[in-house]
Amino acid sequence: MGVAVAAPAPLGLTEAQQLAVERSRQMTAYDSAIAAARDIAVAAAQLPEPTLGVAQQPMSREKREARAERYAREADRVAAQKIATRVEIAREAALAWFDCYYVEQMTRIAADQLKFAEVEVEGAERMYWAGRLPQAEFYATRTMLVMFEDKSSELEHRGRATRIALTLIRHHKSNTVWPEIRCVGCRAPDARVPPLVSQYAPS
Repeated sequence: MGVAVAAPAPLGLTEAQQLAVERSRQMTAYDSAIAAARDIAVAAAQLPEPTLGVAQQPMSREKREARAERYAREADRVAAQKIATRVEIAREAALAWFDCYYVEQMTRIAADQLKFAEVEVEGAERMYWAGRLPQAEFYATRTMLVMFEDKSSELEHRGRATRIALTLIRHHKSNTVWPEIRCVGCRAPDARVPPLVSQYAPS
């Protein structure tokens, strides 16, 4: 007898955004670039260490300060790019999450409608063969069933697509990779959820 596997916990919107940001390879690359630029800025402001047997022309204070300032500005520029990318990743994650959540709700509604239509067709079929229902009404009932079947099938296909999009998002710039996430059972969004961008913007 196989071991029962617990269903994954519902994925919240904020959790989805945090996972997307945390798993972004470019966030790590930005951190490395910022640290390197700041280290160079500090080193550039200092006098070079004298090397035995090698004559060195000391750099003027103005040049050292200018060089240090240039690298400090580069670090600030990369930091600003990191913030912008983080906000974009959070936005893309939110769009994928809401799309998946919306399709889930519509799929549930479509399933209920399909069940209702199936019951209606069963009743209409009995009445039709008993001579108590006109043929036109019977066919209209079957047409409604086919319509709900098509709608349900379409939503199932769309649901699979949105779950794939939520499971693995690759942004052409950020190269963000998501862990495997099941959208089934996504928690309903809280009406008091803060703006998507504010929590990822600098304080």
